[in-house]
Amino acid sequence: MGKLGKKARKFAKKNLQSVLKKKRKFKSRIREEEVFKVTASGWFPFGGVHDSLEDVTGDETAVSNGRELLNENIEDGSLSIISSEDDDYLAEDVSDSDGYLSEDSALSSKNQKIRLKLAKRKEKLERLKKKDPKFEEFLSNHAKDLDSLLKKEMYSDEDEASNEDREFADGDDISPSDQRRLVTASMINSWSETTIQKHSLTSLPSLLNAYRAACEYGAKSSGAYGSVVSPRLQDSNTFVSIIMFMLRESDSIFRTHLDMLSNKSKTETVSQMESTPKWKALEPMVKSYLRSTVYLLNQLADTEILFYALNRLRASIIFFAAFPSLLRKLIQVAVNLWTTSGGNISSCSFGIIYDAAAFSLGPDCYGNCLRKVYKAFMACCRGVGSANLRHIESLRDSCVELCSLDLQKSVSLALLSMQKLAKIFQLGLQRKKEETLKKICSWEYVLCLELWVKFVSANVRDLDGFLYPLIQLVNGIVYLFPAPRYLPLRVRCIRLMNHLSHSSRIFIPVSSLVVDILEYATAKEVGKSEKIVDVSSYLK
Repeated sequence: MGKLGKKARKFAKKNLQSVLKKKRKFKSRIREEEVFKVTASGWFPFGGVHDSLEDVTGDETAVSNGRELLNENIEDGSLSIISSEDDDYLAEDVSDSDGYLSEDSALSSKNQKIRLKLAKRKEKLERLKKKDPKFEEFLSNHAKDLDSLLKKEMYSDEDEASNEDREFADGDDISPSDQRRLVTASMINSWSETTIQKHSLTSLPSLLNAYRAACEYGAKSSGAYGSVVSPRLQDSNTFVSIIMFMLRESDSIFRTHLDMLSNKSKTETVSQMESTPKWKALEPMVKSYLRSTVYLLNQLADTEILFYALNRLRASIIFFAAFPSLLRKLIQVAVNLWTTSGGNISSCSFGIIYDAAAFSLGPDCYGNCLRKVYKAFMACCRGVGSANLRHIESLRDSCVELCSLDLQKSVSLALLSMQKLAKIFQLGLQRKKEETLKKICSWEYVLCLELWVKFVSANVRDLDGFLYPLIQLVNGIVYLFPAPRYLPLRVRCIRLMNHLSHSSRIFIPVSSLVVDILEYATAKEVGKSEKIVDVSSYLK
């Protein structure tokens, strides 16, 4: 295909959505790289929370360049630094277009030899038909006799079948269009026995096809995928047995046949095995299991089974290195479960995200995980109440743990976010508009500030340059809201400064702020009975 003309190239650059999306993605990456370079040079462009913040470094040109990065969308007071367009490319190529596994590939060597012999004999018959026309007439005359013999053999095979399958076939009215193979609990048991005890892969494709049919049960109409027809499960016992067997044994089966007996295998182990014959034979089976299990996570409503499925999928997290599209889909599902669920489900979902980032399963896997986690956390901060505050605080601690995994990459995100916080505070300090002050005294702003205070406190030896600007920002918020109604906000800021002081071993005077709080208590009228309010769940 030849090159496009000049007019066609201009039209593509101006109008095609894919080209625009790539440009936005490229600009966002350049912006992050520039900010990281500026951070490495040793200055901290907070943009002037107070006048002393401008004197952190003497490089005025660098400071002005750093401010220009945050000039967009500051007036609206938005804290989002990751746009939806920058994250759209992560969701591509995650369709479930792959069909069911072909079970013919699992035939034994004897069956393959028999098929080869039959194919050779068929070729000989075709040659004889061409050479001798009388032989073809002989075959056509005796075709009826052959059909009757085949029917007798089919009926004898049906008589030898199990009573359980025959009774189900007699009692169930199967439509002519639904000719899918019936899978029973006895078939699952025999296949699993062959796979586990005999260490054979002949029955594994059948198990994986039945497992996929169970994972997609009730979600969409299952039928023929390619040349393989989806199986049909007999009853609920069959459904439970195939789900539990595959979740329990799949990881050990794959590791046994790939000689990956250690659960702490690294990404290099999978990348080295991608060129081996063992991996080429097992790759479609591993992909089928991972895809079906990720799909199952969105369908499960029982928390115990969901927790078990997450744990088993976390044990097989290393195999996602070979399937980038499935990895992106897994991270998205895990982030949703991490934010919407609670307790063990949330912690296990974050464990999957943390392992994927720690193992670096794909190109820029850590950056993708960090962006998705931060974006989901900030979305949760917009709807905070007394009921979910503890859960959001646990999400905040998880974000700190993920950011501390790779300081070199997470510091650019921290810098952008803290610059945004400081710029909003500066606007509130200078103009004192009601909208800006409401934005500062909001859970989204306060929890974002707490996130980076916790992050800097956990890594104070490497991020000591962030201490002074953060202390000034927190101290400035206390003095910006001196009224008694903002007492909960002032108490939170005092706790943040004490936390920074304890982690950095630096004295931060807060006694005057505490005295102001005590003056509020003594100034109240005595004798009025008031309700006891939990200050920790309010900001004013």
